[in-house]
This record gives sequence, C-alpha cells and structure tokens, in this order.
Amino acid sequence: MSNKAKRLDRHETRIGRILRAEEFGVVVAIVGIVIVAMSLTPNFAVGTNVNTILQQVSYVAICAAGMSLVIICGEIDLSIGSIYGLGAVMYTWLSMKMDWPIIPSIVVTLILGVFLGWLNGYISVKLNIPSFVVTLAGLGALRGATLLISEGVPIYAKESKAFSGLVGGSFLGISAQVYWMLALCTIVGVVLAKTKFGSDLYAIGGNKVAAQNAGINVAKVKIQSFMISSFLATWAGIMLVGWLGSSNPLTGQGLELLIVGAIAVGGASLFGGSGTILGATLGAIVGGLITNVLVLTGVNGNWTFVANGLLILAAVVINTLVAQKRKTLRT
Repeated sequence: MSNKAKRLDRHETRIGRILRAEEFGVVVAIVGIVIVAMSLTPNFAVGTNVNTILQQVSYVAICAAGMSLVIICGEIDLSIGSIYGLGAVMYTWLSMKMDWPIIPSIVVTLILGVFLGWLNGYISVKLNIPSFVVTLAGLGALRGATLLISEGVPIYAKESKAFSGLVGGSFLGISAQVYWMLALCTIVGVVLAKTKFGSDLYAIGGNKVAAQNAGINVAKVKIQSFMISSFLATWAGIMLVGWLGSSNPLTGQGLELLIVGAIAVGGASLFGGSGTILGATLGAIVGGLITNVLVLTGVNGNWTFVANGLLILAAVVINTLVAQKRKTLRT
C-alpha cells in the first residue's frame, strides 16, 4: 500500500471514529439549534445571552454528571431533584435559622447529601428493590422534608461576599457557575474514563453477572455511584443559594426530567452500559438552548416541558435504533 493510500486510510478511520462517537449526534443537534436560533432572533448570539445559557445549564450539567454514573451502571435516581432542593434549603436553614457559620453549614449539608445517596443505593442494592421505586419514594419524601424544614417559605442565606463570589460571581466576563461546571464535569469525566471505578461501572451496566464473575464488587460500586450523584446534586443546590441569596422549598421540582433528558440526549443508554460525561454535558446544553430560544421568541414557557419530554423520547428512540444497528453490523 502506498504512503498516500495509508494516509487516506488513517484519515477515513479518524472520520469513522468521529461519526461513531456517542457525542456526534448531540453536537450536530447543537449546531442545528444554534443556526435556527440565530435566524429567528438576533439577540441569541450576544455574549451576555450565551453566558446566561451556560450559567443556567451548569446546575443541570453538574447533576447530570453524577446521575450519569448511576445510569451507566444500570440504575436511576429519580430523587435527584429533591436532593438538589433539600441541599439548598438545608444549607440556608443551618446557616440562618440555626446561626451556624457558613463552612460547617456547607460541610454538614454535603454529608447529609452523601448519606441520602448511600441510603438510596443501599436499599436498592442490598434489599434488591428496583432503584426506580426506591428513588421515586425518595423524591416525594425528601420534597416533603424540604417543605417541613422551610415551613413552605423561602429562607434567605447568610450574607457572605466571598462565598457568593466563589459560586455566583464572574471572572473575565464568564459566570463562576460555568467554571464549576467545567471543573466538576471534567473531574467526573476523567474518573469515568480513566479509572477502575469507571470501567467497573461500564462492566456492571453492560452485564452485571459477568461483572460479578470477574470479581467486581457490584453492590459497592453501585452504592458509590449513588453517593457521588447525591454529593454533586447537593453541592449544586448550595451553589444556587450562593448565587440567588436564598433557597426556595420548590427548588429542583421537575429537575430530574431535565437531567435524564440531558443524559439521554447525550447518547447514553438508559438501560446502562454506555454514556459519557461530555455527552451528558452537551445534552444539558441542548436543553438550555431550546429553553432560551423559546423565551427569546416569546413562546409560552409551558412549552419548555413539552419540548423536554419530546426530546427525551426522541433521544431514547434514536439511541435504541442506533444500538440495534450496531448489533446487526457486529453479527
């Protein structure tokens, strides 16, 4: 084979890898949405609007990074929105109602979040109860606990310019939330792609029995994935308070829909065994873009829920068809 033919073959191989990448479809979707949005409204491409989109998407993306670990190993956490809201309310309740210093309030709230993740994972794995059922119960119970703690009214946060600047300020014209999103999603992405824990998650989601036979502690890995997911959701809730200056007992209501949608749109299988943090982050951006376009074009905000529901359905159908096609090609 000539050198020219070898270079052409390598070039075609690289193109093939790009086309087969789980994130390829969502990147195409983002480009398409941006083109349509720019044609519909001239304000879309303004720098402040782009920053606003990423700022609002960051909370969903951070939660989706943690939830991805749970979904990749074949489980799901429907209580993540309630944990996010409880994290926001618990932090403000400890710091204001109990008059705790900010740092201890944050630490105790994060410990509570990790414990709730452990509890979800333990009940699901050790008692062999489907995580869908366990976390659906948690969704309602934790939302009720949030309403009880807050007495159904917003709680203002203890003032701290340092903390507010750290999680809600800006640097070089870019919101702090965007930096947090990039940092946390990168860390989780590296853990998933480069560590034994990450490979164990894929193995368990792909074939739990084979993973057990290979010596993987399935129960331990699954519980850890729930704990990491809850930690990130709790931290995202605390970040929200640092930005807004208060917590609302209804914070995070319906967030699980946006998170699952982001993960599904990002190319992950909701049955486990596949998915990436980059894909989940890009999926969250797709949801944010659609919401932003609807707002800028004056469409009724309730259509956002319709759009997100249809987005999840379309993503699951497309991912299922692609998986079936790949299986056919392998056989």
